[in-house]
Amino acid sequence: MQSKARAPRSNLGCEFLSISQLSAWLGVSEKFLRKHNAAGRIPGSTRMGSRWMFRRSSIEKQMIESGKLLVEEMAENDN
Repeated sequence: MQSKARAPRSNLGCEFLSISQLSAWLGVSEKFLRKHNAAGRIPGSTRMGSRWMFRRSSIEKQMIESGKLLVEEMAENDN
């Protein structure tokens, strides 16, 4: 029996993103995200065991509602 080749699965199609995946998606450092997550500025963050995971749909919704990239909002809060 021949096995079918599967297309590689994109991490960006997942509902939950790790901090490294979110960092790559938004183009910011993990340190930047950890800082703003600790301040409660990242929507949809949740603990899964010992790791922080981020709900992709919550982040997209926040960006659509505000009309800004999430990183622009967080940078404004730094000032």
